[in-house]
Amino acid sequence: MKISVLTYNICFNKALTGLNRILQIQRPDIVCLQEVDTTNGFLDNFKLDNLLLADYTNSFWTLGRIFGQTTFFNPEKFRLIDSSNFDLPRSFYETLLIIIRGFNNPRTILKNTFLHLKSNQKITVYNVHLSALLMASNGKRYQQIEETLADLKITKHEKAIITGDFNYSFRRKKFESLIQQYGLKEATNNLTFTSSYFRFFKLKLDYILYKGLTCVQNRRLPVEGSDHYPIFCEFTI
Repeated sequence: MKISVLTYNICFNKALTGLNRILQIQRPDIVCLQEVDTTNGFLDNFKLDNLLLADYTNSFWTLGRIFGQTTFFNPEKFRLIDSSNFDLPRSFYETLLIIIRGFNNPRTILKNTFLHLKSNQKITVYNVHLSALLMASNGKRYQQIEETLADLKITKHEKAIITGDFNYSFRRKKFESLIQQYGLKEATNNLTFTSSYFRFFKLKLDYILYKGLTCVQNRRLPVEGSDHYPIFCEFTI
């Protein structure tokens, strides 16, 4: 039985216009979005094709609005069992912003557990958006990844997908070692880049990690509208 996942940083809602067209072509079962406007009221009219909103979490404040992650799912294939989120450690710069602004809006991980209706198996999906390249060091992002994966280890879920914008592009050996340590595999190891700045500066920032599933295919979709590309992956469960 196949299930498919799409992750996409929509760049402060800039890529919303073509999003439903992408979903109609690819027909993903689970969609994880980052940099979605989660300001009060916006998600009330936020519809994605035939998918349901599992949940959302606020992750940071900028441009006078709140942005975060949202996860959607196909109700014909899945039932939502549980939803939660947890905070990540902040960088010095992010902590400084809290002092300057006078309020706290922590960077978070969105975690949803689904029941696959045909196989009656549970799968937990982590929607990730780590600190931006200019806001934190790789060491801080590594710590954020470690805390995310530690949650996976504690809960001992047999099937899991950890996906989103990791903002982790350099010194990958340490990152790869951590992936192996937690018994995960990387579906996106065939991709050399997932984001493009000014059309020539290309980086690999987005990942799909998994456990207890078999990866069938994974590809970067050649769609513009954001500084990231949508990443589509298909698994068997």
